[in-house]
Amino acid sequence: MPSITHYNLCLAKAIASANRFRVNKISRLVLNSMNDANATFGYDTNKITIIKNDFTQTAHSLKSKKEVAKDIVDEVAILAARAAMKQAAPISSPIL
Repeated sequence: MPSITHYNLCLAKAIASANRFRVNKISRLVLNSMNDANATFGYDTNKITIIKNDFTQTAHSLKSKKEVAKDIVDEVAILAARAAMKQAAPISSPIL
């Protein structure tokens, strides 16, 4: 199953530690904002950025933790679907 790792790092540190993708075979980093009001520990909201192993980023707005969890689960579901499609055996035509 594809891996998703959650780090509480600022975005600059995550980009600087891009080697983690290759070394740890990580497909996604989910970063909590530590710089935005109401997005740190002790609040019911988070602001995340998801970084893919090709370094494209999806920044999410400030949301409830429940909405953030849904965003992460949706990302994992996409990864799982892609992995399942890769593992599916190709359909071969019968030899006539």
